[in-house]
Amino acid sequence: REGFARLTRMEPIPVHSILSPELIVEFPHAVAKEEAFRRMVERLCAVRALKDPAFLLAKIMERESGPSTILETGLALPHARVDTIQDIVAVLGLFRAGLPDASSGGRPAQAAFMFFSPNRPEAFSRHLQLIRAVASVFNPALLGELKAAASPEQALELLKSAEASRR
Repeated sequence: REGFARLTRMEPIPVHSILSPELIVEFPHAVAKEEAFRRMVERLCAVRALKDPAFLLAKIMERESGPSTILETGLALPHARVDTIQDIVAVLGLFRAGLPDASSGGRPAQAAFMFFSPNRPEAFSRHLQLIRAVASVFNPALLGELKAAASPEQALELLKSAEASRR
């Protein structure tokens, strides 16, 4: 209980601060979940100079084999804690045709915020803090705006604006 109380008092992580236009992947056409996640992991690894995208994808797909990570808002939140990551890294996928997921009861995701965090006890509160920040900012209205964004740069500006208005 004390840990949760401390977490709720912490300043939320600015979600936009761990993204860049290069870390926003647009999917203009329908794509299968594993293919989408593979492309997102590959982009993340290329931009952040991370090794072993196959390992990271396997960690995500292992997590995805359980309960759906699609929130009621239409945001998928695939994430994993891994030993090889030193700090939180993330990539955002935007799905114009939606991302189907059989485990979500037929409800497709409009976007996926994928992140990896260090698998160390001292990093866990930051991991939870990011989940809280992401869940609070990615509402259905923002997801609609992000899907309609003309470019990754515009999408990032929309996210920054949404976070600023929540403060």
